[in-house]
Amino acid sequence: LDGVLLRLGRGNSAIAQELHLNAQSSSDKDLRVRAVRLLPQIDPTESFDEIEKYTFDPDSQVRLAAIDALGSY
Repeated sequence: LDGVLLRLGRGNSAIAQELHLNAQSSSDKDLRVRAVRLLPQIDPTESFDEIEKYTFDPDSQVRLAAIDALGSY
């Protein structure tokens, strides 16, 4: 699934935004972690603000993934 999202969404801020919105509202922390890791690959120029929001996630694994992703900027 991740590979498909990357191929379809690379450079597409609309797909990145949709992924973020769906993941952010999910109770599945693994989905939120995957979204954080995929967002910079899908749309690196527009994803920074969305990734930053995950640094306030209640789950520490999601927060760490967000910090790691932000480090790539």
